[in-house]
Amino acid sequence: MSTTKIPSNGVWAPFLGDQGSIINGLDQLGLQGVPEATFQKLLHGLNNVTGRLRYYAFYCWLLDNYMKGIGGRYAKEGASTDPALQKRFIRTGEFIMAMIGQHPDLLLTNIPGSTFAENNWGKSPEGPFDLSTSIYNANGGTENSYWKYSSGAFGQYYLGSMRDMRLVQLRSDEHEVFLRTVKDEDSTWVSGKELADAFATSVGEQAGSLFLDAIRNEAISKETLDELKGVFRPDVIPQHSTEHELLSRLICQSDDPLHSNDEEGPCLRASTIELYIAKFEETQHVSVEYWKEPYRRFTALAYLERPEPQNSAAWFGWYHYMFNELWQFACGALLSALLRALATEWMGMARKDAWIEKLASEIEQGLKASMVEFNGSLTLNAAIAAHGAQKEWDYVAQISNRSSTVAQVSLAAIELILTLINRNEPAFEGLKEFDENVIHKAQESPIRKLEGLKNEFGEQPIRFFLNHFLNRHIVLRHHQVAIRKMRGRSQSSQKFMFESGWVRYLNSSEPSFMGPRLPNLGHFLEDLGLIGSNGQPTDLAERWMEKHLVS
Repeated sequence: MSTTKIPSNGVWAPFLGDQGSIINGLDQLGLQGVPEATFQKLLHGLNNVTGRLRYYAFYCWLLDNYMKGIGGRYAKEGASTDPALQKRFIRTGEFIMAMIGQHPDLLLTNIPGSTFAENNWGKSPEGPFDLSTSIYNANGGTENSYWKYSSGAFGQYYLGSMRDMRLVQLRSDEHEVFLRTVKDEDSTWVSGKELADAFATSVGEQAGSLFLDAIRNEAISKETLDELKGVFRPDVIPQHSTEHELLSRLICQSDDPLHSNDEEGPCLRASTIELYIAKFEETQHVSVEYWKEPYRRFTALAYLERPEPQNSAAWFGWYHYMFNELWQFACGALLSALLRALATEWMGMARKDAWIEKLASEIEQGLKASMVEFNGSLTLNAAIAAHGAQKEWDYVAQISNRSSTVAQVSLAAIELILTLINRNEPAFEGLKEFDENVIHKAQESPIRKLEGLKNEFGEQPIRFFLNHFLNRHIVLRHHQVAIRKMRGRSQSSQKFMFESGWVRYLNSSEPSFMGPRLPNLGHFLEDLGLIGSNGQPTDLAERWMEKHLVS
């Protein structure tokens, strides 16, 4: 048997590791997977960081020109298959776009590298600008450059979405170099080559040459940026252009462009776009005062209308998303309340059972006080039956109010859950089917959990339900999720620790709603000139919908 000799003066300590650290972490109860899978399905090809639609065309144009070659260092033998050289090319072009976006006349948002570009403008308002010192540091690395990720925002943010939409592909399995796609004449999907050519037409040959010269020379003057800012600005897609037409078709085509015919694949993204534009007026009158943002009111309207899946799969999907958002927010609020109580009322240390039972008792008393007409022992079913009014966002506001006490937050969270059951039980079968057959999250579906709890505790005094729910579905679930996330690492998102029947406070947690990609969809539609900054559809929107969307 082979042996390993311990070095002289060396020590092996197999049960000791790096000192652990507590981090905030995300999704403390592991409940955000369902709503996340829902908006991923409904807005396939977008994500929360692809902030400008025109970048899809811009990157195709960059890749097209890289393949053609622009001279200088990019003309060396083997350049077309050199991943490091392509990354340098993309990073330089990407940062020029950031400099354009932060031109004093524009100062745009949602532009990768904008902070670094703004600093460059501040240091040298009249230029010229040495791009090489911005795309890499003095050692040739990306730390303290405009973008840390080696292939820029393209590789970190846009690449996945652009591959999903079949705009880019790997050159080969042997080379980590990307190409814009081409297609057969009979195919109906939008290719990367088409977008590259359309972008070239929009910016014009002269401006395109100036941009590529700046990449090759890794330097650019203020005068050149002055000339480029009009045609290259990433927030405006020229109307009546081929680029505008192709980007419109891109976001309205099949969610899966690998289908030979667009009509064969799902079109949930296109349906969402149609709904987002068409329902703007209704969102202005939705009875939810808590949210003012157009995209939040859009999801609230879907929830309140509780559409049938057979009438609109996309609209039902957004109802499903909002139901699950409210569910995970309510559960997150209960975790937050428990932690606040542990830190303050229990001075950071408590018997686990006593800690949970005390909060459960306070919630029970709060429920009985709010149900003034109720007499006797309060059951779970009776509590559910008493919560039929539309008060979901009243409870959200109570939870979110920083002045709310632990008792107020925990009571509002339980009342939100009771309301979710009461007002959505008729749709439970449809919600379960969506979990199982559309997003394939049957095991994570909250509907099965709620149905099981109702069957088990429905006719029992509600304190049994409260104790069970807080213990198993909040406290123990968070512990399980936090331990699973560690997976041998030294960082932990645990909010408490168990110690022989006691629980010790570590860190706080606050409930939060997710970002469902809709803000970036709004940016896309605004860049196409279809909606204003407040979400109001423009005059172009109706004609555009008639051309590109089919109900």
